[in-house]
Amino acid sequence: MMTTLLGSIYAAILASNILAKEENEKTIEFLLSKPVSRSRIVTEKLLAVLVNILIFNGVSAAASIIGFQFAKDPDVPADTFSLLIVATILLHLTFGAIAFLLSALMRKTRNILSISLGVVLAAYFMNVMAGISEDLEFLKYFSPFKYVDAAAIINDNEIKPLYIFIMAAVILVSIFTSYMVYRKKDIAV
Repeated sequence: MMTTLLGSIYAAILASNILAKEENEKTIEFLLSKPVSRSRIVTEKLLAVLVNILIFNGVSAAASIIGFQFAKDPDVPADTFSLLIVATILLHLTFGAIAFLLSALMRKTRNILSISLGVVLAAYFMNVMAGISEDLEFLKYFSPFKYVDAAAIINDNEIKPLYIFIMAAVILVSIFTSYMVYRKKDIAV
């Protein structure tokens, strides 16, 4: 659970500042004076976020594998472990894509960071509340943390296809919208 929460916070922090920071720090003037399209700027920034998230998850997976060697039973089913890693990457990409969209939409990095972290923490607390109270169980459908619940993945040895579809849809819609918004955005110089 800590990997999913801390990784989601990392993804949100990373993606929330990446586009807006250029505009906020007035370095976008230099970037736009070059023969570079706005779509290319978005693509390169998006790739930077993706690579950083993958590196974070790679280091986390390697640390987990090393940690398993110190356990009483170091044999962990590779397919279950792989599913947990894929689920965590999807979760981090989901929050990264949402924060990236906010970075494309807004100008002030402080506001974007606050909202991005608020989205991550609200989703986490919705998941916690759904687990505590039966009356609030409906909240689990609004929290991507429920989609990557380690206990469910270990017990079922699968990630539910609906959850994969929802996270993939959020990622794709956020990225597509980021491109559309940033291409037409009135950049303050």
